[in-house]
Amino acid sequence: MLRKIRIQAAFAGSFALLSAGAITAAGLTIQLPPETADFTPGPGVQLAEQNCKTCHSADYIKTQPSGKPFAFWKVEVEKMKKLYGANIADADIEPIAKYLTAHYGDGK
Repeated sequence: MLRKIRIQAAFAGSFALLSAGAITAAGLTIQLPPETADFTPGPGVQLAEQNCKTCHSADYIKTQPSGKPFAFWKVEVEKMKKLYGANIADADIEPIAKYLTAHYGDGK
């Protein structure tokens, strides 16, 4: 009995992958829901808008642990670029981290 379930699950997974590939090849368009939050206004907000919101909402930033220092935010921005492939210019990493620190971190 267990073998049959595993085979069915493997087949279903393969079918899902094939279907997803077919949809991607056809040019799937996804419409995201409207934003429910905005970044806090201030120096550097434009960089955060341009770079951070391409992958996630402003709400995501607001759920991060509060009171974190600049070093935390810089590592987070670098992680977004290096690990997740965010298209952030190297020159923008520090200004974005400064903005996030000022408005969502320890402010220093």
